[in-house]
Amino acid sequence: MNVTLDKKDSTFGNLKVVLTEADYKSKVDKKIKDYAKKAVIKGFRPGMAPISLINKLYGKSLLVDEIFKLADESITNYLKESKLSIVGRPLPSEDQKQIDFEKDKEFEFTYDLGLVPDFNYALPTSHEVVTIELSDKIVNETLDNLKKQYGKMTNPEKSEDEDFLFGRAKMEGQEADVYASIPLTKVAKGELVQFIGLKADDVVKFDIRAAFANDNANISYLLGITLEEAEKVSGTCEFKLEKISRSAIADLDQEFFDKVFGKDTVKSEEEFMAKLKEILGGNYKQESELFNKFSLKSKVLNETQLSLSKDFVKRWIEHATEGKTTKEDVEKEYNNYENEMKWMYIVDKIATEKEIKVETTEVLAKTKLMLGAQFGNMPMNEEMDKYLDTWADNYLKENKGRNFLSMYDQTLNDKVLNNIYDNVNKTVKTVTSEEFKTLVESK
Repeated sequence: MNVTLDKKDSTFGNLKVVLTEADYKSKVDKKIKDYAKKAVIKGFRPGMAPISLINKLYGKSLLVDEIFKLADESITNYLKESKLSIVGRPLPSEDQKQIDFEKDKEFEFTYDLGLVPDFNYALPTSHEVVTIELSDKIVNETLDNLKKQYGKMTNPEKSEDEDFLFGRAKMEGQEADVYASIPLTKVAKGELVQFIGLKADDVVKFDIRAAFANDNANISYLLGITLEEAEKVSGTCEFKLEKISRSAIADLDQEFFDKVFGKDTVKSEEEFMAKLKEILGGNYKQESELFNKFSLKSKVLNETQLSLSKDFVKRWIEHATEGKTTKEDVEKEYNNYENEMKWMYIVDKIATEKEIKVETTEVLAKTKLMLGAQFGNMPMNEEMDKYLDTWADNYLKENKGRNFLSMYDQTLNDKVLNNIYDNVNKTVKTVTSEEFKTLVESK
């Protein structure tokens, strides 16, 4: 067998594999003999059918299987020995010659190859990082939301603008009504006045599309119908109020402290506020660090000159996603796809040159963090930790080892990015939460 590379440029080439009869005949003959030993053919005892008949019935399919197997092995061995850096895997060339497995004795396969040219990555020497100011406004807004969230439910006589209304709803022209609830926070501001000051047994008629600003999700929720059905609904809705539900503002007492942070975690208003600020500050720190590392990654990408074959990358994305990503999707998101590929090659090169390695224990730890996040704020204990160990171990073995490779790549990516971040000179800029939101949206 012969494998040759026709390099068109630094980013693209054709890989040609030629198989002669000497490469495959003995292997195919052996497969036919092995198949004959266990073949069950009508009119013959098991394993006693003549080789000529087996060859006639199954020779072609066994030949095709062996040819493609040898071609794949040839490519794998060539890439391993040549140590070529490539995009994904070789793809069958669109210029592949027609093959006749009945007549041909020599088989030629052509594959397109996306090549990763040699490049030098560029690491910035300085980087501006942001920290988010924890303002009194944010603390107070968070406290107000918590007091509303954990407040006791009451049933007042008259409705106000943030109440839930429960009753019977019926569209104009329909005989049957349905039990419904209206969250007044979802009602359009210009329509809200007609829902204020209502008492039990009061009836209000309203234009359903105006009341919910054409939001089909809210119309669906009110009438208990599907989104598709809600799209067709219009006209006047009649609603008869039965009950009002209102969340009273919680007091800053031990019951409230326990609901928010767990029993006896804090025991005074001072401790509660200190804990709240600690958590908000921690959240802001995590958000800002993610942003700072993302912006540093973008800077490295922008300053590193690395070209890839766009045509091949687009084909590879469609192939790798098994057709789930359309040509239109690829065109729309191409820059993001290409940047992620480039970043992968940059990470590999930095890891090799700086000897950054990933241990299996690190992959397991990252997997546990990922899976553990599904439990939210559930407290961790020894029993839960053992459960996560088993769950993570099983997860990494699933999907024919691809889960492990994916988590390995994520762990390596984190280590390399952290290494760059730790070694860059940082200038700190303090921003408000509103300014930070604008920064995130601009990226």
